[in-house]
Amino acid sequence: MVTVKLFAQMRDLFDADAVAVEARTVAGLRLALDALRPAAAPLLTRCRVAVNLEFVDDDHAVTPADEVAVIPPVSGG
Repeated sequence: MVTVKLFAQMRDLFDADAVAVEARTVAGLRLALDALRPAAAPLLTRCRVAVNLEFVDDDHAVTPADEVAVIPPVSGG
């Protein structure tokens, strides 16, 4: 299981700061999160994923030892 930290709207949609999912890649992680909360799918496609404090692509491998975070788009002023 990979623990995924959630922020902003993603945290609100999952009603949690983190969730654990089975995944081997970031793409698999996105699929697992979508399966847990289908309502998050539109936002999830726009989120960036960071593994061990670096943004990565969907083909990046993940392990249970990794620190994984899903970062939704933000705006500011």
